[in-house]
Order: sequence, then C-alpha cells, then structure tokens
Amino acid sequence: TASPTTISEIKCTLEKPLAANTPATTVSFSKPTSGLKSTVTWDTTDKKFVMGKKYEATVVIESTNPKAYPITSDATVYVNSGKVTDLTRDGDSKISFTYQFGETEPKGIADSLSFTVTAPSVGKNPSNSVSVTSNSDKVTASLAWNTKSAFESDTMYTATITVNAKEGYIIKNDVKAKVNGIDAIVSWESNTKAVVTHTFAQIESVDLVNVNFAAPKTGDTAQTKASAITTTPSGAANSASIKWTPALTEGAFDAGVEYTATLSIPISGANMVFDKGTVVYINGEKAVTSVSSDYKTITATYTFPKTLFIPNPLDIIKEMFNLMLAIFNPASYVFL
Repeated sequence: TASPTTISEIKCTLEKPLAANTPATTVSFSKPTSGLKSTVTWDTTDKKFVMGKKYEATVVIESTNPKAYPITSDATVYVNSGKVTDLTRDGDSKISFTYQFGETEPKGIADSLSFTVTAPSVGKNPSNSVSVTSNSDKVTASLAWNTKSAFESDTMYTATITVNAKEGYIIKNDVKAKVNGIDAIVSWESNTKAVVTHTFAQIESVDLVNVNFAAPKTGDTAQTKASAITTTPSGAANSASIKWTPALTEGAFDAGVEYTATLSIPISGANMVFDKGTVVYINGEKAVTSVSSDYKTITATYTFPKTLFIPNPLDIIKEMFNLMLAIFNPASYVFL
C-alpha cells in the first residue's frame, strides 16, 4: 500500500461576510488540494448577512481518510492568509477553531449615477421609462414628471428619479449624477436611497415667420426655394421650399393665372418648435398655416393675384399700322 500523505500545513479561505450574501458552509483549500473536507457554522440564524453586524464562524477541518491523509499534531492552519493560533485538535483526523469577522461591509458602493430618459417633446406624453447607465448592478430607478399631460412649448419640465440601492449595496453620501449626460441635482436620503432631479430647458415656440421671394409675373421663372427668411425669435428657420399650383409651363408663369404658393418651412433653431400660434407672412401678406405632428415643420399657403396679360408685340404693330391707314385712307381701314 502507498505511504500516507502527512498534512502539516493547511491554507484555506473563508468567504468574508458581505451584506445580503448567504453564509458560506465550507472553506476552500489551497494547501493541500486534496485529503481534507470542512464544515462552517455561524453564530447567527440570519439567512443572509446583515450590514454592519459582526459574525463569528466555527470551522471544522477533517481528513477525508486519516490513514491516507493524517493531520500532524503540530499542523499549522492559515485562514485568509492569517495564522490561526487557537486550535482544538482531535487526534490526527480533525482540527476546529473559531474565526471572528469585523462589521459586515456592503457588496459594493454606488459612487456615481447616470440615467437616460426620453426628453420632453412638444405634443408627446411623458414617458416613465428610465435606463440606469452606470452602477446598474447596484441600484434601481423609477421616474416621475411634474406633469401627466402632453408636453407643451414655453414650459419648464422636471424629471424626478428615485434611486434605491439593491440588496447588499449602498449609495455614497456625496454621489454625483447625470441625466442624459448633463449634471443633475442629487438629494441623498440614506445609504440605500437618493433622489435625482433634472429640469430640462424649455422648448421655445416660434411666434412669427416672414418669407420674401419674387411674386408671380408673366413669363418669369418661378422660384422653388426661399432663403430670405426672418423669424421671432431669430434663427428659428432659414429656408423654405415652394410648390406652385396650378402647374407651370416649363417652370415659368403664364399670363392671366392665379397662382398659389405652398411653402414648407422646417425648424432650424435649437430647442424650438412651431405651434398653432405661429404666424407666417409671405411677401408681407398673412398666409394660411398648418403645423406638422412633431411641430418641426410649418406649411404656409398664399394665393397671389392673377398674372397680367401681355399682348403679342406683333399684334400691336399690326394694329398701329391699321390705324395709320385709317387716318390717311379711311375707306381702307379694316380690323385685322
């Protein structure tokens, strides 16, 4: 038979109590890697470790086979890299001892918070969806707005995010937070709760749009774009596309026709929208308007007076010649 493997040094690791973790029932051995087994009992009935509480473990290490793996009477034991000095020995098969831990620490600390929410958009209802984009393993979040109605222009809206630490984690008392990448206000209430608020810049409504371009003139080529635009507030729009009705002849205006210009004006100003109160003037005349569902485009229509009828120059020459004949020879005058 093989000679016994004598065990004179034992190195093991006992999992440190962390808040909300389940108490370990065994240790793990790094030396020797075979021939030993263990049981761990705790001085508590807690099914999970409680934060800030001290725990003591009783560890029993046994040989799996005392004949093959005897434990020497002077065997040294190390737990979590520290030498155990107070051991109880039971022959060459068993060693037991107690191990005291300090106050239970949290699994982790949320020292920064970051969230993504759907920013206010005019005409849209508030969304209570919020994504935790940093320390999502440590906290949960819920979102509320200071309105339940659809967002409107020229109004300040505030998102309030209630943050709760997950079991076993804590929130740092000087935690910083961002909402949509922007610094937010944090009210720390406890190790497990904080409230984050962020007020969005109000969406400004456009009061007035003035557009100028060449009015219909017989024979002229029609403009399809306009860039002479001023707005109140300034910078809200800088271009407009123009569609004409009725259809043009090779892109030019015919004589004696009443043309209607339909302008599509997109918003270009940051954090601005058109609304039902936006007034559009085309060449100084008030236009009929309608606003898109996202409040980002306004359509303006205006009907111009009929274009002038310009007679054919050849016909004018013929008529003048006919009149001259009538003057000098009235009998020869005829209407051509």
